[in-house]
Amino acid sequence: MNFRNVIIAVFILLTVTGGLFYLYKANSVVSPTPKIKSLPDAVLKNLEGKEVRLSEFRGTPLIVNIWASWCPFCRVELKDFSELGKTAEGKFMIVAINRGETPEISRNFANQSASGTIIFLLDEKDEFYKSINGFSMPETLFVDPEGIIKLHRRGALELEEMKRRVDDIFATN
Repeated sequence: MNFRNVIIAVFILLTVTGGLFYLYKANSVVSPTPKIKSLPDAVLKNLEGKEVRLSEFRGTPLIVNIWASWCPFCRVELKDFSELGKTAEGKFMIVAINRGETPEISRNFANQSASGTIIFLLDEKDEFYKSINGFSMPETLFVDPEGIIKLHRRGALELEEMKRRVDDIFATN
C-alpha cells in the first residue's frame, strides 16, 4: 500500500469516527444529567436585586430555564415558557436564570416578552450554568418537588414539547 492510500484510509477513518461522534452527541440533547442529580442550591438575585435561594422553591415542581438575550433560541423559547406558565395553575413554577448579563438587560427582556408567569433570576457570574455542567443554550431542567432533576434538556423546546414534558414528568405530583 503506498503512502497516498494510507493517507486516504486515515482520512476516511477519521471522517467516519467524527460522524459517529457527531450523531451520538446530536442524539443526546436529552440527558439525565449523569453528574448532577439534584438542583444546586444557588443563591441568585431577582430583577429587584433581592437574593433568592433555589431551595426556597422546594415543595413545588420547577422548570428551570437557563437563557441569555444574545441567544435567539432562548428568546423564542422564553415566550413559549410564558405561554406555558399561563396554564400552570399552581402545579409547577417556571424560573428563568439569565447567564451573566446585567439586571437591566434581563429586566428589559422580561418586560417586553414575558407575561408575568416566569420568575426571572440573575446569575451575573455564570456560576449556576457551570454547576449544572451546561454546554449548550438554552438548557432546561425539570425538577420534582424534592429538588431531584428529572430531565436536563439541552437545546430549545417548542411549546408542544414543553406541555408534553410537563404532563409526563409532573403528572404524579
